[in-house]
Amino acid sequence: MPCSAVLYPLSYGLPGSISSYSHDNRQFDSSLIFSRIHGVTGLNETEEKQMIDMTPLAFKLRREERRRKLFRNSSFRKEEEKPVEKVQTVVKDKLGNEVYIRGEKGPDKSARELDQWIKKMKCNVSTGMKLEQFKDIKVGVYQSEVIYGSPSYEPYPDMKKEKFTFKGGRDRERRFHGRGTVEFDDDGSYMTGMWQHDVRHGNFKIETSRNGVCFIDSEYCDNKMNGKTTIKFLDETWLEGFTKDGVLHGFSRHFDGKNRLTYIGMYRNGKPFGTWWKIIRGGGCVVGRVDEDGKLSGTTIAYLYPDFKSALIGTFKDGEMVFSQAAQLTGHTTENSCIKRPVFTEPDGRLYQREISTHEFVTSGPTLADP
Repeated sequence: MPCSAVLYPLSYGLPGSISSYSHDNRQFDSSLIFSRIHGVTGLNETEEKQMIDMTPLAFKLRREERRRKLFRNSSFRKEEEKPVEKVQTVVKDKLGNEVYIRGEKGPDKSARELDQWIKKMKCNVSTGMKLEQFKDIKVGVYQSEVIYGSPSYEPYPDMKKEKFTFKGGRDRERRFHGRGTVEFDDDGSYMTGMWQHDVRHGNFKIETSRNGVCFIDSEYCDNKMNGKTTIKFLDETWLEGFTKDGVLHGFSRHFDGKNRLTYIGMYRNGKPFGTWWKIIRGGGCVVGRVDEDGKLSGTTIAYLYPDFKSALIGTFKDGEMVFSQAAQLTGHTTENSCIKRPVFTEPDGRLYQREISTHEFVTSGPTLADP
């Protein structure tokens, strides 16, 4: 087998024969070679040791570690690139109702505003919150003139025709002036308030049994109810509205005997007109324009579900459904600066009708689903 001999120069201090090349000299040559490599590559001692000790197993482990680092870095990068979700901004009023939600648009916003408007309308003295405490609610007297002869709840339009006993202040001409109380002889009714030279002017409280009324709390001007008025009836229901020249002529709310809201709308010349709301016990509302008799009757009346989005629009008679079709809320407007009027899509689909269930009958359309 052929072999070759290597002759080392004398500068190494070694003899020129193969047999005289010792183990120490080989170690010296290896260190010299590695020192030259270190000078060229600039590796430190740790990297040199890793390079010398690099076995197949160590190489495989280092490769797997690099892959794990690469995967971890890419995962973190994806998480950083995710869009940041904006925190929803919600503003609430004194009752805890949401009055503003950032980014809310369309039917959802209208439904929320209608729901909160109804909740505010329910506030009265018994709930501890008055309607005047809400700055966004604008109510008052209708601006048109009152037609002469309009129906009125005024129990004593002409005091000269009444028999009564007066106790209170008088002026020099013995006319009623200042605070005084009038007790009527026929039924024991009484009236107390402020007078100005025989003219009722200021706040008056009246207990009576005329015109189906048992109590009136109203502002008077020139002997007539003018301003905010509360009227309680003999059946324990009551209303809070605005009067002009002794006639209901403006915004009004009706309540039952348990101070629960039943109706919201406008009066003109003593009669309901425009858009009225009927609050249904158990949820939902009937809303629409009243007819000439002031009743929720017609072919465009709507029952609005408690979610204030779904509705049944069709023929109603005095607030009760006859036939209707499903529709959806799209928005709302404001009438006379105080009454909300919902706007719906065109009603379509199957026909719904009002049916009263009994022990023997439930419905003629058991497969007809709610809208």
